[in-house]
Amino acid sequence: MKPVLEFFFDFMSPYSYLSSVRVDDIAERQGTRAQWKPVHLPGIVKATKNVTPILVPAKGAHMMKDLNDWTQFLKLPSMKLPENFANESMAYCNRVALCCGEQANVFAKLHFHRIFAGGAAGNDPEVIRRSLAKTGLDVEAILAAANSDDVKAKYRAETEAVIARGAFGLPTFFVGDDMYVGNDRLDFVERALERAK
Repeated sequence: MKPVLEFFFDFMSPYSYLSSVRVDDIAERQGTRAQWKPVHLPGIVKATKNVTPILVPAKGAHMMKDLNDWTQFLKLPSMKLPENFANESMAYCNRVALCCGEQANVFAKLHFHRIFAGGAAGNDPEVIRRSLAKTGLDVEAILAAANSDDVKAKYRAETEAVIARGAFGLPTFFVGDDMYVGNDRLDFVERALERAK
């Protein structure tokens, strides 16, 4: 039996957005499924002493070109980063995705699109409500659960667990014990799934 494709993401990661449009198709082609796992990118960066690309002047200057090269390649709308994007944690909407369970991918795809194609503020409760409404889940129950101590603890635990497995940035993918980091590694992810028994 083929392993699931674990997809670790954060709504503040535009490269996670680019990956989000392909992971389910890759998993389906390879006879498995993707598990969507929201985690806290700032916590990963801090724990591993990594630096986000936008804080490195040369990388930051190149990043929008790279992102829009990818949007053109994937036939997506041009990237539109929300105002204050670099300074805004997406912890709340990440926890909302965590509360969506098996519907996390449905919510996340819609929400990623609102953020990076529409320039919407990801943690805005009304924006989250609009994305959640398309899932068929109980919107108010999920919004309340996302602020609960239990879900906050689970979110921290998921983040700590992926750090312990070697993650240093997002998106991160696992096929069994094999880790792949970055949107541009999805071809390698698919090859790993192809080889898996």
